[in-house]
Amino acid sequence: MMIKKKYLVGSLLGIVIIAATIIPIIIHFGFKERNVLVDHNPILIEDDSDFDNYNFPGKGTQSNPYRIEYYNITTEIETGILIKNTAKYFLIIDCLINAEETGILIENVAEGSARIEKNICLNNDDYGIAIYNSSENIIHNNTCSFSWSGIYIEESTYTTISENRCHNNIEGISISQSSNSTLNHNICYNNTYSISLTKSDYSILSGNICSKNLYGILQYSNNTILKNNTCNNNAYGIYMYVSSDSTLTNNICFKNSYGIMMETSFYCLIINNLLQENERHGIFMGNAPMGDNSSNNIVHHNSFISNNLDGFFEVSLSQAYDKGFNNIWFDETTSEGNYYNDYSGIGNYSIDGKANNTDPFPLSENPLEYTSFPYCFFLDEIQLISSIFYPEILLTLLFK
Repeated sequence: MMIKKKYLVGSLLGIVIIAATIIPIIIHFGFKERNVLVDHNPILIEDDSDFDNYNFPGKGTQSNPYRIEYYNITTEIETGILIKNTAKYFLIIDCLINAEETGILIENVAEGSARIEKNICLNNDDYGIAIYNSSENIIHNNTCSFSWSGIYIEESTYTTISENRCHNNIEGISISQSSNSTLNHNICYNNTYSISLTKSDYSILSGNICSKNLYGILQYSNNTILKNNTCNNNAYGIYMYVSSDSTLTNNICFKNSYGIMMETSFYCLIINNLLQENERHGIFMGNAPMGDNSSNNIVHHNSFISNNLDGFFEVSLSQAYDKGFNNIWFDETTSEGNYYNDYSGIGNYSIDGKANNTDPFPLSENPLEYTSFPYCFFLDEIQLISSIFYPEILLTLLFK
């Protein structure tokens, strides 16, 4: 344990040293980049012919899209950039947008025709970036803050959302009725709902960081994969609501109130997750109001470390809770269960809850190997690292 702590401290010290060297350079080039932005009126495109009203580089083709770039659009008009009902290809990149309601609004455009990259959308009352009824588009490396929703997707399948930063919104990233969405390596902090997935089946959430929100990841969808995500210092790390046939693997839920909460969720596989130092239970299986209890879930090879130390309602002291039906807390093939650092080493491990369930095969050794926790557990380091690799977030922090 001492070696791990030294490794963590050393890593953070290294980050500080690197930052002290690089940040002055970043500030210089960041301000230089901001100075080249051209003030521009709102861009309103409602059919293909409207592109002719602007002198954008490009030809609107897949290989040579129109480039909407280097604009500062600060306006009291409802929308900063509106593009709808078009078949042209376009790229929105390196813009700063602050509108009355929505920064960037895309609606009913051709499949795969929109790419939104490296923009800052802040202080938009409704949405930083919103896409409706438009599929196979890409939202990459944007910063969206101080809006109702940083990024909002509705009825838009196969959307890819990657490496964005969403902070100080009500909803960081919200996906609704948009199946087969992919969310990779986004950082969401200080939101109410960090990442929410509603009726968006067959989606994949991987490598996202959710810190200091009410809900880290909120899922109300089926047949999804949640892997390699980190949720810390939230009320709910991962919240599964009326969801089924999903896989949660290799996630880290650390210092939340609840690590993983499942409400009326069925036939999910929960394996190889780290649940550590959550105030209540590492995994809680219950039921939504007026809903059935969670059932037929399989839980094994997870690591439970120092969860629920004070006892749920000051009564129960297990690190997991189950009041459902037919939930299995071990791998039936290998007869191996989960690791609990408070396991006595003798007999079954009792699971709190009305199900009176047990893990009959608790592991004697931790199956997960972590030499240290990622920097993402510390909000200051999130901002610092994001600033190093993404100078625009540094500008957002300086000018917010």
